[in-house]
Formats: sequence, C-alpha cells, structure tokens
Amino acid sequence: MRKRKLVGSLVVAIAATALAAAPASANSDSDSATYGTYKMSTYAYIDSWAGWDNCGKFNTYAKTNKTVAALTHSIEWDPIGVGASANVKGVGLAISGNNTGSPTLSFTNKNATSASISGTACASWSTIYLGVFSTGSTKIGGHYLTSTSHV
Repeated sequence: MRKRKLVGSLVVAIAATALAAAPASANSDSDSATYGTYKMSTYAYIDSWAGWDNCGKFNTYAKTNKTVAALTHSIEWDPIGVGASANVKGVGLAISGNNTGSPTLSFTNKNATSASISGTACASWSTIYLGVFSTGSTKIGGHYLTSTSHV
C-alpha cells in the first residue's frame, strides 16, 4: 500500500511540474516587413481546440499596403506527434508529420494587395499539435519583400 501511495504521489508531482513548465501557446500570430514605402503583413490563426470530430478552423493571409505586380502566399503545415497527420477539408490536402516534410500550398495573385486561404483542418488522434506557417512574398524592383507568421 505504501508503495502505491508513493508512486501515485510521484505521478501527481511529475504531472504538476509538467503543467507548470508548459509554455503558453498562442493560436494566432502576425508579422510585417517593410521596404521603402511598401509594407507586407502576414497572419496565421488556428483554433486552440478541435471539435468532437477532431477538426478546427484556420485562417491565413498575406497583404500589402499598395498594389503589387505579384503577391505570393504560401501556407506550410506543421503537425507534431507520433504518426501525426491531418487533412484540410474540401481540398484533399493530406498532411503528414515531422520527418516526411510538411506539405505547402502556394499561389500567386497578380496586381493585388491580398491573398488568403481559410477553412477547416482535421487532425488524427495521434496529432498533439497542428501548426501552420503563413508566408507572403513579392518583388519590388530588384528587392524581395517577405514576411512569415507561425502558430
């Protein structure tokens, strides 16, 4: 009996330490970069908690303060966990975790000030965390302007 009590107390102490040491996790991030009078802003958001179906909403964008000839917006997924995987509903994009390389979706809008994608991502039961990078880039004269947000 004494041995069980000691093991139980040890498990509770370890769990409390792990919870106290766990970093706070944000579910949105924004970033910006400037070149001359041009400003590039990016944004990434993903729900903190999945619903009963293990799915949650996400939203990403890249914006400039002036019209640019070509605005490229790239989204890279970052699933974490043993055998982590996910998919984006409606587009058939499968996401595999850690060592297989994260899938990237990239598109370019011409003569634009914004490019965005939003929707629903669903994670497998073994996915601990599903992150997303949102990167915007454009070329102004001979200079590349880029910004990246990550959650």
